[in-house]
Amino acid sequence: MQEEKTGFLEQYYIACCRPSQYHKTLMKNSKAALVRYLVVLCMFLTLLDTVIPFAAWDVSVGGMKNLILRGIPSFSLKDGLFQAEEPLDFTLGNTTHIKVDSKEKKFTSQDIDSEYLQEFLISRTNILVSADYSVREIKLSDMKSFTLDNQSLVDFLPFIRATIGLTMLITVLVKIVEYLFVAAFFALFCRGSVRNEEGKMVSMKQAFVIAIYAKTLFAIINSVDAALGGILPATLLIIANVFVTMMYISRVEMKILGVDSKWKFRE
Repeated sequence: MQEEKTGFLEQYYIACCRPSQYHKTLMKNSKAALVRYLVVLCMFLTLLDTVIPFAAWDVSVGGMKNLILRGIPSFSLKDGLFQAEEPLDFTLGNTTHIKVDSKEKKFTSQDIDSEYLQEFLISRTNILVSADYSVREIKLSDMKSFTLDNQSLVDFLPFIRATIGLTMLITVLVKIVEYLFVAAFFALFCRGSVRNEEGKMVSMKQAFVIAIYAKTLFAIINSVDAALGGILPATLLIIANVFVTMMYISRVEMKILGVDSKWKFRE
């Protein structure tokens, strides 16, 4: 089988740098190999833009236990009301925003910042959780029997770590869905751009597979940029993403259909 001859790293190298080789290697992969490629890619993207920044933040604060006991101002949740000595406002990995302010009586959906993939807003009477394009409100009045402070939060650390792990898994799944959706768009948009002398186009299945591989380069670039705090201009990144991805797709379609290209590619 072709996927046994071409390792993961080589597949990613071809996807990013050798579009003229897609038809000889990547396009011969089985469906299972394509699924593995996509899953590993999205796990790698999550590692770049979420796990590594979070790990760096965790090290910078001396670990979550140290942060809770020494870095976070004293707080308490009792009788359905939250109180904190000082407000907090910080981000984790440039994707998760946490704001804690007991001076705010109640947060509403208008306080949500769409810039973040996930957001947690904690006021004196409620908690807003924004994740996976939905917003959920937790009313602290429903938790009158529940008591929490700095020390008891430390006791919850195993559960918190498990929740973070689950969040990472959900992030991978969301990335896969988003990746497939955008790849489908590129496949539909670019499929008819290349035809051979008989007017034949690549099949929709071929166009979709090509788009999945062609998106790899800028998927990685986007995640690296996110991990670095968005140092590249967003508009320029989007334009380059669309242009290069379409160029890759056209290049592969020309190879499959046997159409000569007047463009010169450096590979």
